[in-house]
Amino acid sequence: PLSTMSVRLNELLDEWPEHPLLLQLLAIVDRLLGLPVTVPLKQALTGLELLLARAQVWEETAAHHVSLQQQLAAVSGLATRWRKLELASWRGLLERVKAKHAAGALKSWYYLYQLLVLDQGKPPSDPAAAASDTAVGAAAATPAADGSNAAGANAGNGDAAYRRVASLVEAF
Repeated sequence: PLSTMSVRLNELLDEWPEHPLLLQLLAIVDRLLGLPVTVPLKQALTGLELLLARAQVWEETAAHHVSLQQQLAAVSGLATRWRKLELASWRGLLERVKAKHAAGALKSWYYLYQLLVLDQGKPPSDPAAAASDTAVGAAAATPAADGSNAAGANAGNGDAAYRRVASLVEAF
């Protein structure tokens, strides 16, 4: 489609040699034709959409006998196919990102397990966290009116563990 568009633009430039819009359209087509095969689809698609937008300006002002409608229909079809291809690839892309994050989680699960399960009774090495844990522990150790001190102590440990996990997650 781009080759036929280039031929048609050259024909029109023979009639109007210095027309700025035709020159701009030809430059866009030449740039698209010069893209390497390895260029990302999004970049080529952006170029096609730019070509279609600028060619629409030509179509609004040009006479019927100098129309680019046939060539634009082919370019529009190409852009539609590429857009469908891009949208179809999203599922695979999301799966790869999900697998990448799952692999990262596998690397750090032991640290979280160690933090939550293995280090339950040990004080944290951070003095600020130790002070806040002590304050929580002291509040939890205060006997309640009904004498349920053990439940309060367990809640304090849970809060401390929660804060340790939250600080670890923030570090990531």
